[in-house]
Amino acid sequence: MKRKFLLSLTFIYCFALHAFPQNLVTLVEDSVFSPNVNTYMKFYAVLPTNYDTYQDHYVAVYLLHGYGGNYTNWVTRTDLLNYAKDYRFILITPDGKNSWYTNSPGAVKAGNYEDYIINDLIPFVDKKYRTLNERDSRAIVGLSMGGYGAMKFALKYPSKFSYAASFSGALYVPGNMHLDGSAISKSQHAAFGKE
Repeated sequence: MKRKFLLSLTFIYCFALHAFPQNLVTLVEDSVFSPNVNTYMKFYAVLPTNYDTYQDHYVAVYLLHGYGGNYTNWVTRTDLLNYAKDYRFILITPDGKNSWYTNSPGAVKAGNYEDYIINDLIPFVDKKYRTLNERDSRAIVGLSMGGYGAMKFALKYPSKFSYAASFSGALYVPGNMHLDGSAISKSQHAAFGKE
């Protein structure tokens, strides 16, 4: 009898959680074809609580990962989804590979990650999701390599972003690149060319 009661309570609790979700954000894995890198690029879109219930439009915040990372890092390695419950933003976590968020030097069209972010991803997000499609409602933030990318984009495209932040940004690049033949050194040379 006691077991049936506990099972009933568990069922009611689980039903209540699904029937009346509270402060839950929606995590969407999405992709866009980018002519600038000549492939589909995945990203996460973290949609605010009640995104499907109301027709509000939201500030878009782009979160750039660091070297060696990918688009999943902000979700899997931080408490982003928990923090996001308290804010009314659309969070976008693009995949920058180890590109330093730059266009490759020379004529290598498949390595234009800067153009991918600016010309492919942002317009796609603004069209598909209910963003406030204007400079004052768009921010860019990055960690390490992504911090470099965020600062570069904010300075190079002031009409696109009203806010930028860099966490432990690799702001020494490209002026003081690694020259030791390591993987990070090779990625910097691929992104920026010779020093």
